[in-house]
Amino acid sequence: MNEIFLYRWILGIWGKNAQTSCIFCNLSNFGTAQELTKNTSAYSILAPEPISKYHTIVLPKRHVTSYFDLTTTELTNINKLVFASQKKTKTRDPSVVGFNIFVNVGEAAGQTIPHCQIHLVPVRLSTSSPSPS
Repeated sequence: MNEIFLYRWILGIWGKNAQTSCIFCNLSNFGTAQELTKNTSAYSILAPEPISKYHTIVLPKRHVTSYFDLTTTELTNINKLVFASQKKTKTRDPSVVGFNIFVNVGEAAGQTIPHCQIHLVPVRLSTSSPSPS
């Protein structure tokens, strides 16, 4: 099930209001996502459709579409979770030799769900480096 179809399906079930229909604002309704850690402004999950094993998505708790609309506090707390997720992934899988960190802002840039998402994608020598769309 691709991300666009899933988002449209959820919109049909939970209505048109972004706060109530957003897959990331209603994470408890999306059973395949596994919350890893959280703080006052953000939380991290394992990606439902990972690019590689332990692909993590860090999300603001507040419904905000663009990375550029995040507050300084949200950016600080998101960054803390990115670093914590990187450390946890390296501990879980020593074969990880690098990471791609990316954010798609806007539909033209590949953002399919209008909730800010910071992706942390582990890279291993045995796989080619994933590149964001």
